[in-house]
Amino acid sequence: MKVLNIPFDSILPKEILDYKGNLVLTTRKESPIKCKKLILDEDVCDQHFTVIRGLMLQKLNLDYDENDLVIGIDP
Repeated sequence: MKVLNIPFDSILPKEILDYKGNLVLTTRKESPIKCKKLILDEDVCDQHFTVIRGLMLQKLNLDYDENDLVIGIDP
C-alpha cells in the first residue's frame, strides 16, 4: 500500500466485521465467512501495483479520479 501511496489502517482479523473502512485486504484463512465488507485476498499483492490499484477501484466501483480510499489491512 505504501508503494501505491494509499493510506491504510492495520486491523486484526477480529476487527474486520466492525471495520469502518471501504475495503479489507486479508488472507483467505482469516476472512470471515459472512461479511458485508468488501474483501481482497492477499494473493492480489503478487500483481503489479497498477493492477492492484485497478482491482481496488473495480471492487469498490470507483472512478479513476477518486481522491479518498480507506483500506484495512490484516497484518
